[in-house]
Amino acid sequence: MAQAVLQNPKYKWLFEVVKGFRNGLVYGVKIRLPHSLVMTFLFHEGSLQEKLHFILNATFQHARNLAILTALYKALTLALQRIAGRAVPGLPAITGAVCGYLVFGTETKINMQINLYLLSRVTMALVRLARQQGWLPSPSSLSASLSPFPLFAALMWGLVMWLYENHLPLLQPSLQVLSCPDHLGEEKGLKDPFSFMDTVTIPVSPNESAQPRIAQILFLS
Repeated sequence: MAQAVLQNPKYKWLFEVVKGFRNGLVYGVKIRLPHSLVMTFLFHEGSLQEKLHFILNATFQHARNLAILTALYKALTLALQRIAGRAVPGLPAITGAVCGYLVFGTETKINMQINLYLLSRVTMALVRLARQQGWLPSPSSLSASLSPFPLFAALMWGLVMWLYENHLPLLQPSLQVLSCPDHLGEEKGLKDPFSFMDTVTIPVSPNESAQPRIAQILFLS
């Protein structure tokens, strides 16, 4: 009986939705759990119980959201395709936008991290697409001084340092770590070449107390 149900094409859409939910859940746990584990024990204050609660909560939010988005995307796409009776061009963009709005539209730390991650990856993919379509020159046709990646790096670091010098409060707290004199060597000087890794105390926001952080070159929050 169960085998007959599994092989019945009538229920194929349902199995695809369930499979999507499972895959989103597993993937969310795989990428969030180790990240939260390392970052929490390195940079977060609190008791062991509080740290474990933070790790499990962040993992749950990430995995749950990915699972819901994947299942909802599958269900909505299959339903609209069935209504239209054919594959509809542009449908993935529409259903993706709807699912993203519903699942990742709430501004939380987890959603912000995921959306910003997508922004960087989508931007790079669009650049590659533009090359494939001939809208942008390929790297092989450019001189070394005009290679896209060095220009991209220059733009990002130029912007972040301009914001740091002129609009520091607008940057995330993890980026504001550069304002510490111990890190920049403005007062003491860097006698030890590795002294930028010293623990520093930085106010997170006007409404929060100062907390110790490690000065991070890569600005990991």
